Amino acid sequence: MSFDIDRSAAERAVIQLLAPDVELPNDTDSLTDLLWVKDIVTYVLLDDCHGAILDHIRALPSYPSDMDWSWYRDYISELPFLDHGEGIDRLLELIAEHCRQLGVLMVSLDTRADNHAVGFVEAKHWQRNADVVTQAHPLLSIIREGSLSRLGGDTQHGPHQLAELRRQAEQRRQDMTEWERFAENIVALLDGGPVGTMAVLDCSRGGVQFSDEPDALSVESLRDDATRDDTEINQVLAEQGWAPFEESWGPVWEYRMPARYPRYIGTYRQFADQVVIGLRASKINSPTELTVYGYNIVSQADEPDLSVLGIPVTDG
Repeated sequence: MSFDIDRSAAERAVIQLLAPDVELPNDTDSLTDLLWVKDIVTYVLLDDCHGAILDHIRALPSYPSDMDWSWYRDYISELPFLDHGEGIDRLLELIAEHCRQLGVLMVSLDTRADNHAVGFVEAKHWQRNADVVTQAHPLLSIIREGSLSRLGGDTQHGPHQLAELRRQAEQRRQDMTEWERFAENIVALLDGGPVGTMAVLDCSRGGVQFSDEPDALSVESLRDDATRDDTEINQVLAEQGWAPFEESWGPVWEYRMPARYPRYIGTYRQFADQVVIGLRASKINSPTELTVYGYNIVSQADEPDLSVLGIPVTDG
């Protein structure tokens, strides 16, 4: 092991636990960066979208690829009721709990910043090296239920209480308009679901179609013959940055947001606002007038959970 830079006992213990057989470079002073370069840990930023976080975690060689993900759909249904950062903390805790069932521990390396660096280690290896674990403790800890969540039973990161989180979120949502709450639901759908999500929101008076493409987010205004050339709708959309483009069957108004992957949560929030603008421009008075259908335009094996939007899901 090449590691010439002088390290504290805690840092050496972290390396012994997470990378005992890995040839490490000595060209960085940051322990976390060093382990990240070698795919021992991955960074989790609290403004990342869920898809990017899951991609990074699953790419780690130490990730237990046979982990059961059947719980994830229920977790997604909670997202509208969670602050985004709190939701990411809870996601990591849930992953950790399911990894433990496979004899694998998910650990967090102190980054001294408002983010996480996480990795995996065999539980047996952790247990066999109790003295090393003690030395690494100032920098390295096991992720457990309630260990990351900022809201819990007490001020010392008590057990995660979803009921309390929901109560606080519901109180916050009561102060919003119904369109603001609907925009949050759109964010939850895109943030928690797979890239490739396409959804059609419509009623008898029109609607929108939006999609989360790999290189962009786009939303189109759906118009029938009576409203296709409605100048009032066109003016509202134009004022918000939408633009017409020609298709073989007539002009369509579209808002397109180039977006590199991984996404950040702020990108989805900006986009959700534009989806709502498109709906309201079509003189739809309330989200309760809408139904939704959709699918994944990238992968048929990874369907979005459209029920998160809180409106009836149809077959189209």
